[in-house]
Amino acid sequence: EAWANLAASHSSLGNLREARSCMTEACRRNRTSWKMWESFLGICMQLRDIQGVIQAMRQLTDLDQTARLQERVVGMVTMAVVNDVGGLYSGTTGRAHSDQLDSFFRYLTQRQSSLAFVWRFWAELQHARGEREQSFESRLRQNRAAQAKLWEERDPTRFGVELADLRDCLEAAAATLEEPRFAGLA
Repeated sequence: EAWANLAASHSSLGNLREARSCMTEACRRNRTSWKMWESFLGICMQLRDIQGVIQAMRQLTDLDQTARLQERVVGMVTMAVVNDVGGLYSGTTGRAHSDQLDSFFRYLTQRQSSLAFVWRFWAELQHARGEREQSFESRLRQNRAAQAKLWEERDPTRFGVELADLRDCLEAAAATLEEPRFAGLA
């Protein structure tokens, strides 16, 4: 925990690169602590370190902490890759992390298939990579996960949000079916 404490000190002083180095060491010494990986993820997000964020999300998945994966974080990382955002931590652009993110989604969905937002963002990535058939399949899986979650929701406000997400999923699937190469499937 000493490395994590040092990372927290550097982070509070705005020395994020040093904080990242300390958290790397903290995680190396305590690979089974989801708290360490969650802290590492937070620092990497501040640094716009896509590779580090994906690494932390994968470790959280390994530790059976998929409930700690935030839709906002997964979405920001996906959109940075899809939109080929520049100015990232290692001097790369988003597209450079496309294969790593695709591999993470594949890994995650083999272990946890009920998170609709994961299927949605993987579909976005696949679509951007030109993988239309896989994107459509991910949309169908998003649809199944969203429907299952929808029936469990008791809060009317949250139900409305979930219903809107399901509608967006179906609209994206419909748009895919309108593409010429999918016309025969409709």
